[in-house]
Order: sequence, then structure tokens, then C-alpha cells
Amino acid sequence: MALKLNTNIPYGNVCDVSITEREGITEVSFAADPHGGPECLWFCFRLTQVTPATSQKVRLVLKHSYNYAWRRRG
Repeated sequence: MALKLNTNIPYGNVCDVSITEREGITEVSFAADPHGGPECLWFCFRLTQVTPATSQKVRLVLKHSYNYAWRRRG
């Protein structure tokens, strides 16, 4: 399944994107763009299907999760 990633939406934010297909699963790996700051706060994008799907499975992989401003409790 060919996918197109679009950030031309309100609050669109993503970088370091790769889209691969293997064994019937389309994998979209991505990170959030910190826009010059030390930590990432959010990601937001839209995936659209470009060609007819032979597979309906999509795996989203968040890269660099250690760089997010996670809220710690305790």
C-alpha cells in the first residue's frame, strides 16, 4: 500500500520520516520536530492512501521517544 504523509494540516509536526513495506505491513517510522527546543512536545500528521491497498495493516513507529517532554509523577 503506497501512503503519503502530509503535515499541511493545523498543528502538523513530524520529521525523520521513513515509509517501508515488508511482508504485507506498511511501516511508518517518524519523530516529532522540536523546532529548535530541547524537547519534543507533540506530533501530528495525516496519512493518505495513494494506490489501492493489497494490505490494510499499518505499523506506526515513534522514533527518539527519550526526547519527549513526558510528565513524571511522584
